[in-house]
Amino acid sequence: MPPVAVDAEICHALLIDGTPVHIRPITPEDDERLVAFHNELSPESLYMRFFSAHPRLQPAEVQRFTHVDGRDRMALVATGHDRIIGVARFDRLPDAPDAAEVAFVVADDYQGRGLGTLLLEHLSACARSRGITSFQAETLVHNAAMQDVFRHAGFAVHSSLSGGVVEVRMDIRPTEAFVAAVDRRDEKSEVNSVLHLLRPRTVAVIGAGTGRGGIGHEVFRNILEGGFTGTAYPVRRGGGEVAGHRAYGSILDVPEPVDLAVVAVPAAAVAAVVEECAQKQVRDIVLITAGFAEAGEEGRQAQAAMVGRARERACGSSVPTAWGSSTRPRRCRSTPPSRRSPPTPAGSLSPPSRAGSGSPCSRRPAAATSASPAS
Repeated sequence: MPPVAVDAEICHALLIDGTPVHIRPITPEDDERLVAFHNELSPESLYMRFFSAHPRLQPAEVQRFTHVDGRDRMALVATGHDRIIGVARFDRLPDAPDAAEVAFVVADDYQGRGLGTLLLEHLSACARSRGITSFQAETLVHNAAMQDVFRHAGFAVHSSLSGGVVEVRMDIRPTEAFVAAVDRRDEKSEVNSVLHLLRPRTVAVIGAGTGRGGIGHEVFRNILEGGFTGTAYPVRRGGGEVAGHRAYGSILDVPEPVDLAVVAVPAAAVAAVVEECAQKQVRDIVLITAGFAEAGEEGRQAQAAMVGRARERACGSSVPTAWGSSTRPRRCRSTPPSRRSPPTPAGSLSPPSRAGSGSPCSRRPAAATSASPAS
């Protein structure tokens, strides 16, 4: 039987703190990034995952971890800013085809932010679609973070202790408790995401011209005059000054992290600007431009590619030409924004109309049946 196709099991989602992440099945092309991810893990995280010191992945392990059949063995990776930040995997048990052994590991800088729970949600949905109804895992007794992930996911969980190892069994069939837990997590992540968008500490306006009347210039001036208490930077090719403030030639030249980029450039320049925003690790992008979905099929395709790329790079991106309208992961919310004047970040951006996609998939290697700190 050929491997099950997993192309549809790709999604863009939000962590509890509102940070966007990209979740997809692992591929053989992830070998180098998986090694880099492993090498960045702290000794404690490695010990929690493998129950021993495991500073390096062997070539045979890399081969096994990145090659899955899509049916009995699956692995998901979560990515952010073009790096792997989490891995979840399952292996179907040969003597119990409706059960699978699972394991998770999350990058140290993403632990405690809900990524482990998010991966468990998607992993379980993937497994259910393949006829698996229960998960088994082993964690060290002092790995409280991973145990909390299992305990609070909303599944029926049974655990037992043996020799310093907690053996966990989960019935992953959806229950009312599971659905309610997912809804609570979604609501919290969405609220935090919108708060980040509406309350940035730093804003860069890309395409802010030197003269009055241009959209970029007026947006920047409105930010300055609208009571914004953070720091605003004008960005324009060639630098110079905008409204008495030094302008930077690229967002990459801005001297501090940028929470929100307001992009007012021609459609042909948007892709390059979004790429630079991703390199800068800008959290949110609001586009004010034309020539995308409203311009026909070619524009819709360009918009979809741009939004998809921004999501892959963990930037929240916005729909072009819609003032304050942001396309971000997960559920749908809609509050029509005013189109009469440019948005003023720092509390007066309209709540974004959010659209997203979600779907599951995953599992873990024979080398260890453990799970690292996550949550």
